[in-house]
Amino acid sequence: MAAHLQLSGGVGSGHLKPQFPLNTRFPDLSSHRPRFTVRLSPPAVVAAASARRRYTITLLPGDGIGPEVVSVAKNVLDLVGSLEDIDFGFKEMPVGGAALDATGVPLPEETLAAAKQSDAVLLGAIGGYKWDKNEKQFKPETGLLQLRAGLGVFANLRPATVLPQLVDASTLKKEIAEGVDVMVVRELTGGIYFGKPRGFGTNEHGDKTGFNTEVYSSSEVDRIARVAFEIARKRRGKLCSVDKANVLEASMLWRERVIQIASEYPDIELSHMYVDNAAMQLLRDPKQFDTIVTNNIFGDILSDEASMITGSIGMLPSASLGATGPGLFEPIHGSAPDIAGQDKANPLATVLSAVMLLRYGLGEEKAADRIERAVFETLDKGFRSGDIYSTGKVYAAFILGRFETGWMQRDGRPSFEVHRFASASLRTPDVVIREEKLHPKPSTPARIIDYLCKFRPSPSAMNSGHNTGEASAATTKTLAFSSGNPRIEETRGVMHLFRDDVASSSSHLPVGRKPLVCVLGVPNHMTYADFCQFCGAFVQHMLEMRIVRNDEMEDKYSALITFDSQDSSDGFYKHFKGQRFSSFEPETCNVLFLIDVQYTGSIEHGQASPVTSSEQPTCPVCLERLDQEAGGTLTTICNHSFHCSCISKWTDSSCPVCRYCQQQPEKSTCFVCQTSEDLWMCVICGFVGCGRYKEGHATMHWQETQHCYSLGLETQRVWDYVGDNYVHRLIQSKTDGKLVELNSRCSHAGKGDSSCDCSEDPGISEAMLNSKVEAIVNEYNELLSTQLENQRLYYESLLQEEKKEIEKEIAAAVAQAASTNAKLLKINAKIDKCLDEKKFLDDVNENLLENRDIWNAKLTEIEEREKNALRQKDDKICDLEEQLRVLMLCLETGNSLE
Repeated sequence: MAAHLQLSGGVGSGHLKPQFPLNTRFPDLSSHRPRFTVRLSPPAVVAAASARRRYTITLLPGDGIGPEVVSVAKNVLDLVGSLEDIDFGFKEMPVGGAALDATGVPLPEETLAAAKQSDAVLLGAIGGYKWDKNEKQFKPETGLLQLRAGLGVFANLRPATVLPQLVDASTLKKEIAEGVDVMVVRELTGGIYFGKPRGFGTNEHGDKTGFNTEVYSSSEVDRIARVAFEIARKRRGKLCSVDKANVLEASMLWRERVIQIASEYPDIELSHMYVDNAAMQLLRDPKQFDTIVTNNIFGDILSDEASMITGSIGMLPSASLGATGPGLFEPIHGSAPDIAGQDKANPLATVLSAVMLLRYGLGEEKAADRIERAVFETLDKGFRSGDIYSTGKVYAAFILGRFETGWMQRDGRPSFEVHRFASASLRTPDVVIREEKLHPKPSTPARIIDYLCKFRPSPSAMNSGHNTGEASAATTKTLAFSSGNPRIEETRGVMHLFRDDVASSSSHLPVGRKPLVCVLGVPNHMTYADFCQFCGAFVQHMLEMRIVRNDEMEDKYSALITFDSQDSSDGFYKHFKGQRFSSFEPETCNVLFLIDVQYTGSIEHGQASPVTSSEQPTCPVCLERLDQEAGGTLTTICNHSFHCSCISKWTDSSCPVCRYCQQQPEKSTCFVCQTSEDLWMCVICGFVGCGRYKEGHATMHWQETQHCYSLGLETQRVWDYVGDNYVHRLIQSKTDGKLVELNSRCSHAGKGDSSCDCSEDPGISEAMLNSKVEAIVNEYNELLSTQLENQRLYYESLLQEEKKEIEKEIAAAVAQAASTNAKLLKINAKIDKCLDEKKFLDDVNENLLENRDIWNAKLTEIEEREKNALRQKDDKICDLEEQLRVLMLCLETGNSLE
């Protein structure tokens, strides 16, 4: 297979929709690649090979990065369909937050109906900060749960395989992560996510509560267990059931049913593990797992954890299958709204979900293999997005052949600049890759997919194999250019270039060309670092780059580039000719071959100078020599030269030298009192302090550090605190101790001593001068060594003092923590005692209240009894009074009769 992933044509199976489990074959440990294939039963293989198959796929982009990654997968499916005689009909529908904004519900009825009527469903991602505060029925995630229930999918397959290409991206040690190949089988439509009752309530204390129900039926456990056993049988024959049977009754039923189903699969090694232990073992020794089966919520958590072992959640697909109907295929990552629209999302999980869609949902094995091989070869060649990028040694691959434009331009959407990385050197008829060490740099997802989508070379690349003409002197054009600051020194010149029509295509290169090219009309908003980044790995092959301005081009500059070989310049021409500088702007890269450059004015380091004994200029950034053999050089438009690797790190649009020279020096002040008068700077450590006529902080610094030399910022003379004088002894004469000048003049000259012939013998004068210079150098070196040693001792003493202070603070903090802990224990004891007393008082109060009720009842009874007694007494009195009245009446009657 060619390096540009030209995938051979072929014919897939017929229009079939195999449902799980149709003799599924899962990842092989030896390959470490997530190869999901379906081996169809004999009736499924007899479809006509020549007929074009047609499928309807419902696309649910969702929220956040969902539309980005789904768009990538859609275009990949379109391209592979054109190679495999497959017609895909896509129907895009809203779901999640997008559906909420459009229709007010997370899953419109039209979306669910379209999904049910399609052959497969490809989902992007759901959710975002925007809808986090919505009520539950209006949250995007509710739409996903309703979609799964509506499609009747219950088995969620989540592979987690550490690819050899990405083992360094794992957060675990290489020896732990290498070779991990786990399949998590998650029950999808039951458990706590769907169990009832659920909702909100109020407890006996008046507090608001929220509750959910973890519920499973034996039939739900049985069907997912059988799926897991079938998968384990196609893998390495090991199945681990994860539950929480020591606490949860639902897990107790889960384990009971899994053990029961295991009797149907005697060839499978079954084990059980509590979920908390499983989470730990996945990090400690993930290679012990083959297939994991678990419930909905445990599978949601463990599959995400397993995905990070692979290096990124953005690399893993998933498939949700049911007994009938279309399957649901989606990446397991979230919507990542913080990076949405920034071309940072990793689309490979969605592309691999499309692979599972082709295999599980449609039975298109060959088409799935095409995309899968493209993904793996892309990773083999070192392509990385930010989430799976790891530091280390990477290689730049120059794809110098001429290919068909990527899918983004074919759809009328902005194209992205492409940086390609490869891990080996190879050459094919239309692809040339050169191996170069680079500073590690991740590529964006769009660059990866740009490489993915280049399945075929363009017709011009396949048909061209010879040059169509030769250049002549009449096929050139001349442009004037200038560089430098016109107020200081300006360099002008003329460049002779081959015309555009001489090299009308990348395969027709002008005869007699040199490894010199000119990039005309680079927009001024592109900094030097941006242009170096645009050139990508070709920077490593550039010997010299000069930035110039053309008189007839406003707001643009040009770059004259010298390459190390003709192949490099040809490759640069083929790769960047006509390519846009930015995906958001129309300017394209106009590359022409240079015939000659003639300078009409003075120029510094403009042309290769003959070898002399003078020292080469140095780069103002790294201070290393501007040696073209060690790395390319870039001369800015202001005639300042740098290493390309240094200027590529300069993010500002201005020249580093010009910017530094234009900055006004800051006024120095004393580090202690901030005064700006009578300042002295320590020549050993750079401390700036005021002199003895102010606060004397410079003298204090000498007393503390023993740095005895200080430079007066006004006089620029060095003071020796030990000698209490300005430093002159470095240029004192050894004979008389007087100050002398460093020249060949005799010390007796000017005294009228005509007998001295020292001045007349230049050899003696030179010997004396060399002796003095040597003495000065030796004394200075000894002085510097002594002062540096004193400086080391001084800072070591400061470190020791700081260490002691920190230890004291730590000891005080520990003591205070112990004291606080003791106080806390006492407070807790008092709180416990108060709680006990409160409980006792509550009991007493409760008893008193009960007694009060009893006594109130008794009092009421007594009052009622007294009332009855009084009433009876009154009745009796009335009766007696009546009897008395009758008796008196009788007596009166008797008396009257008598």
